[in-house]
Amino acid sequence: MKEIRKKSLDAATNELLISAYKSKTDVIWDRAEAAQPQCGFGRLSICCADCSEGPCRVNPFAVVPELSVCGRTREELVSHRLLQRVTDGALALAGLAREFGAGVGSPVAEVLYMTCDGMLAPADGAARMTQVGDAAAELLLAIREAKERACGKAVPGVVATNMGALREDAANVVLMGHVAPQILEAFRKAASRAGVPFNLAAVCGAEAGAGLAVLTNYDSQELPLLTGAVDLLVTGPQCVMPATVALAKARGIAVMAASSLAGESKISEALGIAAKAFEGRRGKGIRIPAAEEQLYTGYTTENCKPLLAALKDASARGMIKGIVYLGGCGTVAQTQDAEMVQTAKGLLAEGYLVATAGCAGAALARAGMCRPEYAAREGLKAIAELGAPAVLHLGACHDAGEFLVMAGKARELGIPVFAVLAEIGRNKIWSTAVAFAAKGIRTYVDAGEAGSLPEMKPVGELLTLGELEKFLAKSTRVAAAN
Repeated sequence: MKEIRKKSLDAATNELLISAYKSKTDVIWDRAEAAQPQCGFGRLSICCADCSEGPCRVNPFAVVPELSVCGRTREELVSHRLLQRVTDGALALAGLAREFGAGVGSPVAEVLYMTCDGMLAPADGAARMTQVGDAAAELLLAIREAKERACGKAVPGVVATNMGALREDAANVVLMGHVAPQILEAFRKAASRAGVPFNLAAVCGAEAGAGLAVLTNYDSQELPLLTGAVDLLVTGPQCVMPATVALAKARGIAVMAASSLAGESKISEALGIAAKAFEGRRGKGIRIPAAEEQLYTGYTTENCKPLLAALKDASARGMIKGIVYLGGCGTVAQTQDAEMVQTAKGLLAEGYLVATAGCAGAALARAGMCRPEYAAREGLKAIAELGAPAVLHLGACHDAGEFLVMAGKARELGIPVFAVLAEIGRNKIWSTAVAFAAKGIRTYVDAGEAGSLPEMKPVGELLTLGELEKFLAKSTRVAAAN
């Protein structure tokens, strides 16, 4: 592995990457390097394998525009691929809604089950995108309601974040991926009654659920397994890499699907397996990086009413410019967490309050930005006086529905609202971006200069042909730089 210390902004991640290198354990960074050079046509979404006439690709620099075998232009290829990703992401949200116990209404289902197999581009791609965005928004709100029914109303609290949240003196159960709230709650209650000390921690989809510690985000999800301290891995249906499950099995760590743990007896059985593993590793070499931060989390529209009132006054006096949701997944093509942290710092410096969730939230939390002291440090007096963080952590990426509610309340109070989704990796986040845009939130993707909103690409312009030329040109430069 080359330049190992440049892989992540986080010291604990880099420490475990060195352990991976020494033990000859391949992780995502190694596989990404082995996959180079990656297809530039695919990076630009100007290739297509929808039918057996292909795969097709077109030259983005051709003087005379090239066409696919069926006659699609490069703009049609890009817009078709974007619509596919957004629809796929909305279907993923529908899967989570069902998993979490929320129904998927007929109007939403009708929109999502429309086929993307048509050879002709939609007559109005923007209108179709808005339909899917509206459906995704409804699903995010349904997930929000399902979680509230299962776990009650969220209350702000403090949890540990980063690898130091693992404990050598307790059985560590790591819930990875979008584990249903009912399972989270059952684990929390059962662990509190157990005779053995248990430590519940989360990665990629269970963030801040039921007071769970947050270890890391998507790209570094394999690394907690290298500490020797993980006693049980519980996997949700999304955002879990096959390599993570394979590594757990190779290291003798029990893996259980969350969907198989319905009922108290199954949860007790799972905790028994973790307790046995914990007893078996006592006195053996455990390598838990010391890095640990405090994460203030559990913020909702309801428990932020005093904060929103203060922001209304601060906004009217020009002390606060608005609220910005910062989300995204990260990518190994760049230094992990660097763009998220840089963008958040830029937004705070310009006078925006930041709301976050998911992998972006884990990045900001590990950087120490989800603490009240950070608001005072950034000079955000109206926020600091209330003891609130400058970065409000809402939970997992599927908790973006809370921001839809918060944005509605903020706009009623005259507070400007924006959303920035950088380094989008999963299709769920594309559908979230379009959901925000469909609900009237000025939403930006593919972030440019940190903190400078006008330099980011608005979602609504991705299907505008004039802007698409600029988007293709910019994406070409980004791909070349990587």
